Amino acid sequence: MSEIKKKYFPKILIISHNALSKTQNNGKTIETLFKEWPKEKIFHLFLDRDNDDSAFCSRSFCVNDYDALDNFFRLKKKRYACELRIEDNFIQPDKDYYKIIQKLINHNYKNDSKKSGKTIENLKQKVIQRKPFFSWLRQSLWNGKKWFMNDILLWVKDIKPDLIFFQGSGFHYSYDIVEQILDDTDLPIILQLTDDYTQPPYKYSLIDHYITNRYIKIFRRVIKRASGIVVISEKMKEEYLRKFGGQNYFIMSNALDRNFQDKELNVNGEINILYAGNLGLGRYEELIKFEQLLSGLIRKKGYKIVLKVCSSTILSEGKLDYFHDSKIIEWKGFLSSKEVEQLIEDCDFLLHVESTDEINKRITRLSISTKIGEYLGARRCIIALGPQDIASIEYIRNKKLGLVLSTNDTEKSICLLDQVIIDMCFRNVFIKNATVEFNTRYNQEYISNSIYEIVSQITEKKEESSN
Repeated sequence: MSEIKKKYFPKILIISHNALSKTQNNGKTIETLFKEWPKEKIFHLFLDRDNDDSAFCSRSFCVNDYDALDNFFRLKKKRYACELRIEDNFIQPDKDYYKIIQKLINHNYKNDSKKSGKTIENLKQKVIQRKPFFSWLRQSLWNGKKWFMNDILLWVKDIKPDLIFFQGSGFHYSYDIVEQILDDTDLPIILQLTDDYTQPPYKYSLIDHYITNRYIKIFRRVIKRASGIVVISEKMKEEYLRKFGGQNYFIMSNALDRNFQDKELNVNGEINILYAGNLGLGRYEELIKFEQLLSGLIRKKGYKIVLKVCSSTILSEGKLDYFHDSKIIEWKGFLSSKEVEQLIEDCDFLLHVESTDEINKRITRLSISTKIGEYLGARRCIIALGPQDIASIEYIRNKKLGLVLSTNDTEKSICLLDQVIIDMCFRNVFIKNATVEFNTRYNQEYISNSIYEIVSQITEKKEESSN
């Protein structure tokens, strides 16, 4: 039994948009932070329609966009008692709100789960990309939260948490909910920030400027009330401290356990490159650019290269057709964690891409993808393609964790790809640096102890001030 399990664990109320998960990025990040916490000390309030990981927390409370739509269209408003029990912790497609939204977004709705899944994913992508109208529409549906806020406050009083851990999002209504809970309970709060939403991606959109200004006002209030602020990168810490103030900043990533073995590269055989991650926010387009670099390399050197791609992102038929027709890309679709680990074990290189599109850069500029941490512990050489001035690419380049390719110089990038394939010493420098960084920053014991110390110090100060 590890030493941490002998300690006292405060009760944590986790608030996030995403459900807890073993596979999805934000939900997975939360689980790795609190992996050592007893299940009975974890409670979760979330704002998504996905299934919560009932094996990780004792009680969950869910309110989502479908509830907001249902409430909006009801003439006679109803209250929502939304706590999930383990035996009914799933989405029920026969609920009124599910049918309402399907009829709104799909006139030919016939309860076809595959088609509706793609339709919902298309809407999600518009929201993820922060298209101004869709962001405004979504946030408008959540205005006037009387239809569920009383239930949430009663639930929070019932579970009696010691601290709130809030994974911040890009929508002001989640901060509204948190602020009302803070006003009602006076609980200490830790704010976790994995992405930046403080700049309007569409800088010429009046709607986007209105949304962002409203967001920044409440973001500034919550960040000043936070007893601790967990950020994803040094770049984010420096900018937020300068612009918004706050206290007790901590740079912390997702904790990981990795046990991969070295793999010898056979340049005369098939060379496998793996991309495992999100294809939204312009990453699909960058992946195609990388495929074109590989095509140029193959023409010059005659290598046999396969680029394997796995992602949970639902793609349009046109994009899927492109993958299927490609002579280099092998589309794997969505895979389980174990299946992804097997692909990593079999591959020779791992690929990370970020969009050069200005709109997407404004969203990703301060973030470091959770996939990078997973790559660092794989004992495989990382190849990165993306703009040089965003946090994730800077992180890989400055610490020499992988080969960073230029987005502007095709010939230079092809030469570097050739060098990293044929030069084992060149390749091993990146692998060694990545392994050291993984063991330092992403070590599960280090992360678990760090988050425990942060939570303990904050709750102890709260108890002292109350006495």
